[in-house]
Amino acid sequence: MQTRAWIFGLTILGSLVATNAIAAPDRGFYVGAGAGRINVEDDGSGFDDGDTGFKLFGGYVLNEILAVEVTYIDGGSAEESATVFDPLLGFGNATLEVDTSVINLSILGDLLLTEQFSLFGRLGYAFIDTDLDISAQFAAGSASASDSDSSSEVSYGIGVVYRFTEQFEARAEFEGFDVSDGELNGFTASALFRF
Repeated sequence: MQTRAWIFGLTILGSLVATNAIAAPDRGFYVGAGAGRINVEDDGSGFDDGDTGFKLFGGYVLNEILAVEVTYIDGGSAEESATVFDPLLGFGNATLEVDTSVINLSILGDLLLTEQFSLFGRLGYAFIDTDLDISAQFAAGSASASDSDSSSEVSYGIGVVYRFTEQFEARAEFEGFDVSDGELNGFTASALFRF
């Protein structure tokens, strides 16, 4: 899966470099914020759910094609419930809650279609923190457990930009993170301000 992410990202960035012909915004810093659906999927347990998350980001435009960006993503709390059986406590209801947060460092390539619209691709490296909370309620009592994990993974994405003015833009994008034994991805809408 990691090879696929690298090929995807390099193909997008390569095509942007090769075909960009319209002047991009000037060099400089920008900041932005957004929100959207963050999905968590674990192949081992069958967990597959998502929640509304938010993101804060800032970056610097290097030239007409490339920018560097750092993003913080709070993935919210994905949650699933199931009926479970314990030999001592009997049947009960268990809930698994997964909280994720991501710091993503990435390079963006921009393909300007018109003065207002452009497409972009991203390739980067993400630091992902995951907190797991399991709780179960039985007629005879309750049980709970928690765990946390940190990993660093390849990240990639693609999106579209609409420029309202030279300083203000709106983005819609898909971002994926190449996690082992599952998937973490998001669909977000953001607003961006250039200095």
